[in-house]
Amino acid sequence: MKNPTIIFVLVFTIALQMSSCKKDDNSDTPEVEKIYQGSLINPPLEELQEFYEEGYNVINGNVKLNNIGGLLNMLTLSNVISIKGFLTISANESMISLEGLGNLESIAGGLNINHNDALANIDGLSKLTSVGGDLIIINNASLINIDGLSSLTIMTSFDGYLKIYDNDALINIDGLSSLTSVGGDLLIIQNDAITNIDGLSNLTSNGEYIIISENASLSNIDGLSNVKSFDRNISISSNDALINIDGLSNLTSVGSLHIYGNDTITNIDALSNLTYVSRSLSISQNAALTNLDGLSSLTSLDGDIGIANNDALANIDVLSNLTSIGGDIGIYENEGLINIDGLTNLTSVGGYLSIQYNDAITNIDALSSLISINGELTIINNDALANIEGLSNLTSVSGNLNIWENINLSNLCGIKNVLTINGVVGYTTIMDNLFNPTVEDIIAGNCSQ
Repeated sequence: MKNPTIIFVLVFTIALQMSSCKKDDNSDTPEVEKIYQGSLINPPLEELQEFYEEGYNVINGNVKLNNIGGLLNMLTLSNVISIKGFLTISANESMISLEGLGNLESIAGGLNINHNDALANIDGLSKLTSVGGDLIIINNASLINIDGLSSLTIMTSFDGYLKIYDNDALINIDGLSSLTSVGGDLLIIQNDAITNIDGLSNLTSNGEYIIISENASLSNIDGLSNVKSFDRNISISSNDALINIDGLSNLTSVGSLHIYGNDTITNIDALSNLTYVSRSLSISQNAALTNLDGLSSLTSLDGDIGIANNDALANIDVLSNLTSIGGDIGIYENEGLINIDGLTNLTSVGGYLSIQYNDAITNIDALSSLISINGELTIINNDALANIEGLSNLTSVSGNLNIWENINLSNLCGIKNVLTINGVVGYTTIMDNLFNPTVEDIIAGNCSQ
């Protein structure tokens, strides 16, 4: 016996397509608004058919189509030109296309397309020019492109974010090529087949975070080339195939910039125009990164800087233009780093200074110009460090002073001055080094072995 549900769906779809063709024959007739006052929240197919037959073209409410059995497409909404609330299309196992949304021009709220396993494209949205809330495209296993968004030029909400996440078959985001502005966060995360983000090439402004993360096949970020000055946060992380960050070559200033977990990046030369970071700069866990030469123009850093777990990094000489850092400095677990000569002109640190687990550093002489630290000073577990003479001009530490577990450290005379003038506000702890004198010993001159 034939399945009556399948028969109904097929007849229903054919009838809608025939009706749509008749409408197309009269396409020169001006549209008159017929407003549906209310929302469509998971209506059955029969109700959708009634909605279509009534000829409504404006919905003064929300539309949510979640897990509706037999829903193949959106032909029942083919009259609609505007939705005053949000549109959510989710978990519809049978949906193969968004055909029927070809007249939709604006959505006042958000657009959410998620967990539609058979959906291969969203071409039905080809006339959509404006989204007022969040734009979310998540976990559509068969979706290969988002070309249907090619008319979208602006996301009007101040804090609306764009999230494209975990679409395994998605090969590009070229459909965003008309987009110039995003009000909130821009998140491109865990799309394993994406090789580029060229679809963002016209993006010039963004409200909050730009996060490009865990896209396994992404080889470049050239699509960000028009982002020049960005006062919020950019994070490029854990993109295993990413070979460069040339897309940031026009960036001159940024709030925070985080480059981490990109195993194939060998340099950050594209940052050569970056002069100012207001919040934080983090370069970490980039296994092939050999130098930071791309930061040669950086002259001002009001926030924090973290350099950690870059196994091939041999030096940080390029930071020599910095005379002060407004926040914290953390230099952690860089196995190949033999010195910190890039800090040779540094006179003050606005937060803490922490140098930990850098096995190859033998001295910190580059800190000889450092006078004040407005936080803790921590030097821990640097196996080759033999002396801390570089701290001889230090006069003020506003927090604790911790020198621990540097197994070859036998000369602590570098902190005699700051201890003698009682310049350490917090506790001083010296332990488990090769030589562990007391504060009194150091002040008395018994500071080396």
